[in-house]
Amino acid sequence: MQTTGQGLPVLALSGLTGGLSPWLGAARCLSDRYRFFSQPYRGLVVGDVSRRCVADHAEDALRALDAERTERAAVCAWSTGVQVALELFRR
Repeated sequence: MQTTGQGLPVLALSGLTGGLSPWLGAARCLSDRYRFFSQPYRGLVVGDVSRRCVADHAEDALRALDAERTERAAVCAWSTGVQVALELFRR
């Protein structure tokens, strides 16, 4: 998991290849008030044959929330991350 900043938690959900890197500009500007974190999507590393549907990515995002020891977080998303965020909301 990638984490930067301190303060209120923000789950950053990017496109399939993004991780936390697309959010680093915002995270740097807001790092004194917000802690951005992101869980890389499964199935994107060579040799990883894990399932990789939106529901699986949402499960990974829930695990990221658990790892950050938070039940609630703001969510920012783009591209595939929007679908993952909607799945989280649905649950």
